[in-house]
Amino acid sequence: MSVLHELAEVIGHDAAIKLGQHLGGVRLYIPHQMTDSHALVALLGLDLAQKLSNYYQGEHIELEREPVQKA
Repeated sequence: MSVLHELAEVIGHDAAIKLGQHLGGVRLYIPHQMTDSHALVALLGLDLAQKLSNYYQGEHIELEREPVQKA
């Protein structure tokens, strides 16, 4: 399973596509605690950014550039 497919499971297809479009090809750190000032909050909103934080808890993820296909 690709990272974008995994992200789609965690935050939804549309949000995963948005991340891929804006940050594709980037190695991204997901903090343990999400703050209002984090760039992911600006891109996705606090609720979805917090879901990422709860799932990845301090991990780095490599975002692919390929689009995620709806299942």
